[in-house]
Amino acid sequence: MISLRIAIALLSLAPIPAFLALDPPDGADAAREPAPSSGDDATPFERDDPPGATTPRSGYPPFRFDRQSVDDHYGGNGRPGWVRAGDMDLDGDLDIVAGGGNALFIYLNGGDSRSWRRTDNLDGTGGIGANAGLLVDVDLDGDLDVISALYYKDVGWWENPGGDRIALAWVFHTIVKERWFLHDLALGDIDNDGKAREVVANLMNRGANATSRIASFRIPSDPTQPWPATVVQPGKNHGNDNHAGLDIGDIDSDGKQDIAFANGWYESPSTLDGTWIWHPIHDRPGVSNVILADLDRDGRLDVVTALGHRSKGLFWYAAPAIPAKDAWSEHVIHAQILQPESLGLEDLDGDGDLDVVTADLDDQAWALPVHNVYVFENLGSDAGDLAFRQHNVAPNSPPSHLLRLLDIDQDGHLDIISESCGHSVISFFRNRSGEDHQ
Repeated sequence: MISLRIAIALLSLAPIPAFLALDPPDGADAAREPAPSSGDDATPFERDDPPGATTPRSGYPPFRFDRQSVDDHYGGNGRPGWVRAGDMDLDGDLDIVAGGGNALFIYLNGGDSRSWRRTDNLDGTGGIGANAGLLVDVDLDGDLDVISALYYKDVGWWENPGGDRIALAWVFHTIVKERWFLHDLALGDIDNDGKAREVVANLMNRGANATSRIASFRIPSDPTQPWPATVVQPGKNHGNDNHAGLDIGDIDSDGKQDIAFANGWYESPSTLDGTWIWHPIHDRPGVSNVILADLDRDGRLDVVTALGHRSKGLFWYAAPAIPAKDAWSEHVIHAQILQPESLGLEDLDGDGDLDVVTADLDDQAWALPVHNVYVFENLGSDAGDLAFRQHNVAPNSPPSHLLRLLDIDQDGHLDIISESCGHSVISFFRNRSGEDHQ
């Protein structure tokens, strides 16, 4: 039931030098108490499920996620911008990679997903700063490299040296010279050659209500040389804090890959040097995340949206028969969740439909453990719409800025990893649904 988005290489382990050992503190896996309720502003919505273990509909054991702190003191500027997971040292388990805050770290999995060894800062430039990162075998040498950007500077990739050199500073290669901030990255097959070797980047010129520029870069046979670029949008301000959220998919079913962005989508041209056509879907403010998926299982890609930038709410938009011409219908997952700047979409309960995972954020208490991670269980169709049931699976947690869903401990259940962006915490939420908790 699990679809990992990163290919995991299972090769022999090379010797590794000394690292900073990060063992889980006592009680790290203990169930947590519910967050206090103090009104609609402090509590985004009513919680009708007990914390820690909440029961989905028939046949599936209660949802349960136990949080482990992977790192409470992320280095650099103390503000990691993104987190990913992949088998970085080729020993067969998933390691956690965090970057974006003037530091790039690998947290090497001790084998049980309970003890982690942090490398030294692998960013030799000292300037990595972005809200997006990808793990890709850029140079096709069998290990995963890192694609991200320097702070308001070049987009590039850090080359994994492999073997016993993995803990040394990684060489940075420029993809494109830049002066804008990298907010989103996605990997896909933009040139339709059957290979997902194009990296789509969303760059913005400032913080709130920014102008965005979108481009696709093809990984060449020699990735140390310039990457051919395709301009999707040279610069546009979509207004209402709609400057983020990126995904790739064939929205209009014409065999070419389109790009979902913020509150609409870009239709791919017949040739890559053509003009990408912008189609707005809605006018809600503050889009932070979008995911393309056939949520209602009608054969068309819908758009799931989180309004995490100075806004609130989770929504999904059903694709019409002709996405470029017809109106998209809006459906509410939850209208009141505050600043959900995280979004995941997977079948967590094995019933064949997609569930939604997100987290609330409180700007006024960012560094405090007052945040929550939610699973919105997809209950299926009800009079032509989908119904969702909320589960608070990690109350009173540090903030989860950009969460990811992967089977970190390889037990057949999707876990959650996240970073806290403005706070120096990396979290691992172990999925213990179905375990004996006596």
